[in-house]
Amino acid sequence: MLETNLNGIIPLPNTHPVTSVTSSKQTSTVRVTFYLGQVGLPAWLIKGIHQQIRGFEGYSELIKVHTLQRVNVQQYLSALTFAFQPFDLCEITLCGKQAETYAATLRLYLQQDCFLLESPSSAQPQGSQNLHSSSFQFHHDIIQDQLEAFIRLYRLMTPSEDDSKAEKSYILQRIAKIASLENYKAIETQLAQREQVSSTGMQGGVALPHVITESVSQPKLICLTSHTPINWQSKHGLVTHVVALLLPKPCSNNAILAVRNLAVSLIDIEKNQFISAHHNPCELQAILTCLMMPK
Repeated sequence: MLETNLNGIIPLPNTHPVTSVTSSKQTSTVRVTFYLGQVGLPAWLIKGIHQQIRGFEGYSELIKVHTLQRVNVQQYLSALTFAFQPFDLCEITLCGKQAETYAATLRLYLQQDCFLLESPSSAQPQGSQNLHSSSFQFHHDIIQDQLEAFIRLYRLMTPSEDDSKAEKSYILQRIAKIASLENYKAIETQLAQREQVSSTGMQGGVALPHVITESVSQPKLICLTSHTPINWQSKHGLVTHVVALLLPKPCSNNAILAVRNLAVSLIDIEKNQFISAHHNPCELQAILTCLMMPK
């Protein structure tokens, strides 16, 4: 069973705080996420990136998403030691004054040779190896407002009850309805039963509910996010990103392998924190799909 396999490879160590980004009128953090083109990341492109942000007063970091290797772009020659491949998913983070201005300049430069992720309709590069993305139906919702409204109503109706359990139950039902309005009750029951075995909350702000079910016909990747942390009834602390995986029964080997790769990646708290820093659906889909790829 997939549930048994995932339980075996997701560790439950002590919780660490989720990395947060602080911004003000003077200092901000801006991310530019993109796929490399068919030439990968040659020296001339690294040098060009460096030139676009040469006057930037702050910290600039290039990240290879699959491995989370990082290098300060202001020391761009260090990036030559990384093994970048064509169509790798990358991100440049700018933190400091005028970050948005320099990010806009950087986007204009990168769009000549790379594939920027700016909206859910952004196309993946032809020839990329993200073969699992087409087999998983992706859905993203920011659920903060709906969840807060539900909890307010729940407290009015049942003031003496613990609303943390209701909070999690509401999200599981939301996942089930997104997956299948026709079969949501069966899916909701299966998700709840899986959580009773052991909480799927992980360190770093991510929860990974998952089931194999006859109630869906296609693999589904459903990502619900909230800027306000959610009590997932886990000893590993609060979460901000619920990444739900629903696989049909029977399921293809490719889909099972993709889920296994993602689960193995999420053993690393740094990857969970990296995911938790993103709320844009296009970026989240690209990041999660990238982590589904074999190393």
